[in-house]
Amino acid sequence: MLRYVGVAGNRGRNLLHLQETVDDVATLVAIVATDPAAPIVDAAADRDVAVAVVDPADFDAADAFDVALARAVIEYTPDVVCFDGMMEVVGTKYLEAAPPTINVHPSLLPAFRGLEVHERVLAAGAVLYIHLRAHATGSKILCRLLVYKKKHSCS
Repeated sequence: MLRYVGVAGNRGRNLLHLQETVDDVATLVAIVATDPAAPIVDAAADRDVAVAVVDPADFDAADAFDVALARAVIEYTPDVVCFDGMMEVVGTKYLEAAPPTINVHPSLLPAFRGLEVHERVLAAGAVLYIHLRAHATGSKILCRLLVYKKKHSCS
């Protein structure tokens, strides 16, 4: 069974939904939160999922945060890492050390910044695509979901 770690800075709704829908083929082994007050911390604990916090505010340099984040993720020996609502940009120190990482994000960023992105995009009448992307600059889109029309296409 595939083991994955989720990294989130807020609610981690996609990670929680993923856990509910793919638990027959994948196991959410831990959540690494980038904000100690993020709702995902309590939500994961309520589901008996291990929780670690790596707060970027605790680090003077981005590289130090990247190393700490990679170490926190690696501790749980996942096959893959899934970022959900991860507002920090990770650099090569993370990417070189961590397992394969995908990022779940709306395609309309940065046009819709901040919280409640999906709701604001739909309220504006825009079409919302969610990309699952290997986390590296210029990386290939693994899957594109057209949420508004409830269609999907994966490559």
